[in-house]
Amino acid sequence: MKTTEIFVEQVLIGLLVLATGFLPYIPMEKIKELKEFNSLIEGAVIIAIAYLVGIVLDRFADTLLERLEQYHRLRYALDLIEEGKQHSSDDPYPEDRLQIKILKDSKETNERMQYLRSRMRLTRALAIFTPALTISGLLSLWQYKDNIPPGYIIYFLGGAALIYILCFICILVLSCKRYKLPKTYRIDIQKVKEFYKNNPNKRVISPIYIVNEKEPRKFSWCREPTTIAAGLLFLMMISIAVYYREEHALLVLLTGLGISSLAAWSWWRISATFMKFLMDCDKNNEGVKDAKTTDVKHENKDTLIGISKVNAKGVFYDD
Repeated sequence: MKTTEIFVEQVLIGLLVLATGFLPYIPMEKIKELKEFNSLIEGAVIIAIAYLVGIVLDRFADTLLERLEQYHRLRYALDLIEEGKQHSSDDPYPEDRLQIKILKDSKETNERMQYLRSRMRLTRALAIFTPALTISGLLSLWQYKDNIPPGYIIYFLGGAALIYILCFICILVLSCKRYKLPKTYRIDIQKVKEFYKNNPNKRVISPIYIVNEKEPRKFSWCREPTTIAAGLLFLMMISIAVYYREEHALLVLLTGLGISSLAAWSWWRISATFMKFLMDCDKNNEGVKDAKTTDVKHENKDTLIGISKVNAKGVFYDD
């Protein structure tokens, strides 16, 4: 991928975050001045700052979605096993190895992979930071119409920032060995096949669970920090729009909700396309129909995916 394209990505992400923080404080007259020639220097400084902020916040957004992204990989790996198209008996979906292989492959294939990764980064940032930008836009509209006290702006923006920070801390805590989602190479392929054979309603029941030293705990979207943070941000957006009682605020609210939802859906779909692309580019992938679990997977049975005796229930529900 060209350096210029990466630079533009980071600038766009940085501008999105900077707009969130400063939009309620920027007068309309100042925004109009940015179009004039004498503001080119200010524009260059803003772009430079946006680039630096974008580098940091891009990694921040990646951390906030890393658990959901790993869950997505696990679900895709299970689908490959069900279809008999897993990469090998050691790992049904070795994403890192597949990416390294493509980097050594043809230029066209590598460019296609980098293009998909670029789309994933941009949609990820849009999904993560659009709720905060919507809150900032509502406050800016409120400030422009009624000249609200600065304390209100600090209260709402500070609350939104606190939600992001707490979500980030919770993700880091859950990244420890006790609560993290297992890697794809920890999948017990034979047990997964037996599970799907004994559970026809596979769309309701899933063998994915979270690692826990005492007892495996089922994965739940409702308990994930990112999902909870999104719900709190949406409630904050709705509360501002309802309190303001202005039709323009309703339009901003619906636009923010729509863009956030579409961005999250796009990120999920592009991620699926990316994983399928990696598997399709693996010329030696013919599927392993009679895969056997290796000894590595039996070293730590509480990290496997599949029916395990350590859980008295025997199955793990995906709710």
